[in-house]
Amino acid sequence: MILLMKMYIPTLLFLLPLQMLPNQTDWIVDHYIGIPDANKKVIFFDGFSDTETQWKKSNFEKTITEVKENKCTLTANKENQIIWQDLIMDKDGYEIEVRFKSKKNKIEEPLTLVLAGSKNEFIAFEIMPEGSYAANIIKGYTKIPLLNEVNTVHINKEDFNKVTIRSINKLLYFFINEHLIATCSLPLLKGYRFGVMAAPKNPIIIDYLIMSDLIKPRRNTYTIKKPPSINPDKEQRSRYKM
Repeated sequence: MILLMKMYIPTLLFLLPLQMLPNQTDWIVDHYIGIPDANKKVIFFDGFSDTETQWKKSNFEKTITEVKENKCTLTANKENQIIWQDLIMDKDGYEIEVRFKSKKNKIEEPLTLVLAGSKNEFIAFEIMPEGSYAANIIKGYTKIPLLNEVNTVHINKEDFNKVTIRSINKLLYFFINEHLIATCSLPLLKGYRFGVMAAPKNPIIIDYLIMSDLIKPRRNTYTIKKPPSINPDKEQRSRYKM
């Protein structure tokens, strides 16, 4: 049956009127599901079902990485530590997403996703225990505000939070649990690594992390359209597991 479906689908698509085919030249980049999966090329994914693949492990005096039961736990022993992943981000556009929480089932220290980074400079996006978020550019010992701290109802204080950051046309789009919460200009940084920061005595549990290059449609540049209305009382379908 599956084989027959695979044989018939191309024929059916060919017979469909052109107006019924999805228009991939229009991206709603400020809406979580506004970019078709066909325009995303996954270059990194780890759902931690295999303890020996993808995520760069650490087991030394500063941090400990433990993978079991399809989760990754990151522990910092003495001071805040970034567990880096080396991956070149596409300059034309990329999207990074992580679903994580505190092991204590309550945010006591910031949950921090780090991107566009090097050892000396990077962007740190933080979810705070109070239910707020902020983003800073870290250059050495200097912290430069990128997004001022703002409260939002979209943060789960005692459960997993999904953070998605999308980079397109020198703009950054920040989503928490599939809700757009902020947009800002992309700062000029030299780094290309990303990672998660763990705080002492507050291990971080990662459910999955995925990063994709955003592939430009053939005939145009990126466009922004008004996103469709979202019913806050109806759970939006997730592209990845929740």
